[in-house]
Amino acid sequence: MEAHHKNKIRSFLLIVLVGGILLSIYLIQNFWRSDFRIRFRNNQLGVPRPPIETNPVEHVAHQEEGINHISTEPKSTCLPARNFVFIKTRKTGGSTTSNILFRYGMRNNLTAVLQEKAKAFINMTSANTPDIVHYGCSSFKGYNYIANHMQYNRAVMDQLVPNAKFFTILRSPYQQFHSAFYWYGYYDRLVAKGSKHPFDDFFKSTSERIVREQIVKTLSRIKNSQSWMLGLNPEYQDDETAVDLKIKELDRGLDLVMLLEYYEESLVLLKRLLCWNDDDMFYYVSKAHGSEQMPLPHSVESKIEKWNSADFKLYNHFNKTFWRKVKNYNGDFERDLENLRTKQRDALGRCEETNYANEFCTYLKLDNVDLRKIAFQKQRDSVC
Repeated sequence: MEAHHKNKIRSFLLIVLVGGILLSIYLIQNFWRSDFRIRFRNNQLGVPRPPIETNPVEHVAHQEEGINHISTEPKSTCLPARNFVFIKTRKTGGSTTSNILFRYGMRNNLTAVLQEKAKAFINMTSANTPDIVHYGCSSFKGYNYIANHMQYNRAVMDQLVPNAKFFTILRSPYQQFHSAFYWYGYYDRLVAKGSKHPFDDFFKSTSERIVREQIVKTLSRIKNSQSWMLGLNPEYQDDETAVDLKIKELDRGLDLVMLLEYYEESLVLLKRLLCWNDDDMFYYVSKAHGSEQMPLPHSVESKIEKWNSADFKLYNHFNKTFWRKVKNYNGDFERDLENLRTKQRDALGRCEETNYANEFCTYLKLDNVDLRKIAFQKQRDSVC
């Protein structure tokens, strides 16, 4: 009888112990989930998003188009930035961001640095000066912003746009490679030569040689493209010391590095940096062609990491600094993010109702090439 009683006690204690262990596991898992939210974008594991502890600020309600919006921005004496430089990287959401900037520039009569005929890329001449439109009239007060493709050159850019805020945007190097592979015709070129596995064949020596022979002058479009746009030339891209020095230089020189995978979060930080309003940050996604493209095979991921090694170091570094900026945000970041998303949805809804008929909606949806041409024409008519 006594032995039976002891067995019952042991069974009871065992049940309590197992239950305690299971409860502990449950609590630990939920703590982890609540403190670290992991996103999956474009089949690529995102970097864990740390918990955001923002500073409390006074909430001020204001009316806009009949809708109450809550502003959580700290009361500030900052003035909207009129001088800014956007280093537009390739296949990273740069055109969407450039559209925001050109629309702001036109609304506020700012003067952009542009090439003749509003070309997409501002090149340097043999004399190491930018090939841009110059205005010789006395009414020209100087340039206010750069939103075109232009390789980062701090000395030249400071001379063109003094006292500017500098920012850029990066994208996961896997997905940037995937997008560029299609956009610049490498996929079609290999398929036309009979390739059934163009991504794998690209990295095979024979196919790589064929591709290199045709794109040797434009290799920077697909190999460490983001690093190249930020001023790291090909001869230094495999030199880890040179890459680290470039990252340190950019860390000192750039006020913000946006991330395409967290675009709206990036816009909240950009809005604060430039002291603009939510209405200045409305956007329309352009040049998105992912649905009809073949997914990136897992078999080439390690090859892409080696091929774009400089871009991976760059992206990993600024992914960390991005979340530090979010953590140190002066205000209620999550509330400001939700406000921006709400206004963005409202703006797109109104434009869809009118079939993008008014000027705001037309410009919002307009392709970056056409919008840049409009900015070029307006500028030419108004500056001089």
